[in-house]
Amino acid sequence: NLPAVLNDPRGRRETDFFTKTWGEEFVPPSIIPPSHYVEWIDLSDFNEYRSKIAHPYKIHKKNKKSIKGGIGSKKEDSTGDGKVFLEPKFALEDPDTFNAVLPWSQFENAAVPDKDISPRPRASAKLLQEKLTHYLDIAEVELARQISLKSEDFFNAMSSQDDVVDRVAYTCAEIRILREKLMIINEILCKSCLEVLKLKCCRARSATVFHKLKLMGAVHQTQPMIQVMLSSSDYVGALDLIATTQDVLQQELSGIQSFRHLGSQLTEMEKVIVKMMEANFVELIAKELNKPIEKNSEPTIVDDEDRLLSVLFGLLRQKKLNFLNTFREESFNAIKATVKQKIIEILTTILGNSDLKLNNLTEHVRQLNFPQWIDMLQHIFSNILIILHRIKSLHDLVMEIAGTANKSKSKDCDHDTGNTDSHESDRESIEGKTSNISEKFLYGKFINTSCFSVVLISDTESVVNDIDHEKIINDSKELLCAACELSHVRLAKLLGIRAKDDCLERLTSSDFMVLIRSIHQFIAETEGICGRQMHSLSGTLMAQARKFVEKFHDERRTKISLILDNEQWKQADVPPEFQALVDELDKDGIAGAIQKISRQNVSTPSDSPLKVLVIKGEKYAVIGTLLILLKMAIEYCECINDVPMLTLDMINKVAEILKLFNSRTCQLVLGAGALQVVGLRTITSKHLALAYRCLQVMTIYIPQIKTYFQSMLPPKKHILLTKFDHLLQDYQNHCQEIDSKLISIMDTVFFTQLGKWEVKAPTPSQCFRGMIKQVAKLHDALSDLLPKEHVKDLFDEIMNCFISRLKVRLTNHEISDDGGSQHGLVTSELLFFVNSLQGFDGLSNINEKINNVWKEMQPKN
Repeated sequence: NLPAVLNDPRGRRETDFFTKTWGEEFVPPSIIPPSHYVEWIDLSDFNEYRSKIAHPYKIHKKNKKSIKGGIGSKKEDSTGDGKVFLEPKFALEDPDTFNAVLPWSQFENAAVPDKDISPRPRASAKLLQEKLTHYLDIAEVELARQISLKSEDFFNAMSSQDDVVDRVAYTCAEIRILREKLMIINEILCKSCLEVLKLKCCRARSATVFHKLKLMGAVHQTQPMIQVMLSSSDYVGALDLIATTQDVLQQELSGIQSFRHLGSQLTEMEKVIVKMMEANFVELIAKELNKPIEKNSEPTIVDDEDRLLSVLFGLLRQKKLNFLNTFREESFNAIKATVKQKIIEILTTILGNSDLKLNNLTEHVRQLNFPQWIDMLQHIFSNILIILHRIKSLHDLVMEIAGTANKSKSKDCDHDTGNTDSHESDRESIEGKTSNISEKFLYGKFINTSCFSVVLISDTESVVNDIDHEKIINDSKELLCAACELSHVRLAKLLGIRAKDDCLERLTSSDFMVLIRSIHQFIAETEGICGRQMHSLSGTLMAQARKFVEKFHDERRTKISLILDNEQWKQADVPPEFQALVDELDKDGIAGAIQKISRQNVSTPSDSPLKVLVIKGEKYAVIGTLLILLKMAIEYCECINDVPMLTLDMINKVAEILKLFNSRTCQLVLGAGALQVVGLRTITSKHLALAYRCLQVMTIYIPQIKTYFQSMLPPKKHILLTKFDHLLQDYQNHCQEIDSKLISIMDTVFFTQLGKWEVKAPTPSQCFRGMIKQVAKLHDALSDLLPKEHVKDLFDEIMNCFISRLKVRLTNHEISDDGGSQHGLVTSELLFFVNSLQGFDGLSNINEKINNVWKEMQPKN
């Protein structure tokens, strides 16, 4: 039984029960870690184990059933397979559970087999008790057997229990002594030191409270100080002070009831400051754009620049980027007002009427003569350029401020990046803002300049991000370009007013060139300001220039036609200014001639006209129409020099007028149209020679005209210049036709005279005398007008015609070199013909040609 375990039959106990097993330095086991450190075990974790024991468990169940069947139980135990003991609500106090564990029904049925007899519960209970007692004995016997197997260990544990009690008592005494020593140490060493630490913590809390009170005093002075800053127009400082105060209220002074309304008040004050800045910005921009225009004033200097900087920084800081719309409106108003005011001032000065009506301004503008109108236009140009330069200065200021704000943002971002690793950096930043406010309020150290604002912004927060910075830059550039475009539109409208009733088209070429140069200079300067091409004014000017060119061309085409229709085809004297113009053409080309015309370098009255036109050392006898045509061609080139965009139109115009001169010359001279138009009695060889020399002059300068137009055109447009090649070919063909005409005239003379010639005495005959007279007359006419080489070549062809006609005549009369009387008469006639023309250009070899004729006319054997 169990009490027997407590007795040691051997009478000894072991004192080293714990130490022999766990060592001399036995310490209590460590505390089992809390359950939340243990991993959660799911049913799936046992799948491997369940699969491993599944087969043995089935065998176990099968053996269990077989064992129960062997005992003779026909009915399973009421407890089943023992699952009732594993239920979470297992309690023997429950009747159902008790009956399941102790099946009384089995015993009652076994005791009373007959159902008709009443049960005997007492007998059944006694049997059950005996059965249970039997089971208990079996359990005690088995338990005693197991204990006996382990009795050695039990008796050893009991024998060392006394030693454990002694050691526990000794440990308690040592602990008591240690506690007394600790109390002494606490009184002597620790208590005073802890008191020092306590006092230090109290002092730190007191300093924090003092800092809070000081900060509250500084914040309390925020609104008066903002008013002081606004009175000096330090908007950026006021906004930064409000933002810093708001940060302090939210972080350092949050929850303080006395400041519960200050945040909303500062927000409303911030809105008021924004409105003040917008109004101030409008005032400053309007003042800058509408200040008086002085002759020696510098348009790039901005008045109140510091104040404007402060306002712009404040607007950028508040993300109020719509200030550029205000800037645009004020710029447009200034341009419109400048144009109207200058027109009124000039009209008042010219007309002497101070009560001009605005609705009659257009009529008054049309009444001005060209010098007055161009003077007014140039004054308007200069004033608008001053306004545009002011707008450009303001634009540059906005660009500079936007760039500075964007750079300060980048700097601030870099600074924040290096201090984001601890809460202490945020704390220091807040304390820096707080101390900054404290210094401002308590000591009044304010610097009311834009530089302070820039530094303050760059040190505290980001102002303009990259997207807003790019938007500001683009909008400001568009504003500047829009202002330049508006100025062009207003001036184009003024130009259109003047252009009504063909007023501009009636200008002289020099006046129109002055207008074009003035407008081109204005366009170039405005495009230089905005860096973009403008098309409104240039388009209007282009339209007017085309109209002017059409009228310009019509006038010169009509003029050249009228002059040719009245040309007497006589050699004209060459004025010195025309010779100087030709010299410039030979020296510097078309460009030099244009400068010559623009300088109006005319000859003095003492200069006498020249007989011929000298071109590169060669003399040219010309008619007056050619000189006018040559000057017209240079005027056309001068026109495209001032208006390059009209080059394509001018190519057609110049080609047309040169073609007109060629065709009309052909009609009047070769076609003998001058007989009816001018009233000439006949077209002489001198007329033909003059026409030839005029055409030659133009063949010299047509390539120069083509080269000048080629320099004004892009390479892909050079194909249009083939018109000048065709035109040059037409002029050369015309010259050849004139040569052919001169030859045909003499050929007709030879044919007529030789047709009437009779080979008989006396000699020389009248026919040969007439031919000699005509040849001499032609030679005299051509030698004064054409160069010697050309005359020689021409008379060489004429003599070939004479020889050809002579051979035909001799063949018809059957005259040969036979020494007869007719041969002698013909030889006498030819000798007289040769001697009469001896020394003429191109007739030196006539004797040789006649000898060749006689050789061909040898008599037949």
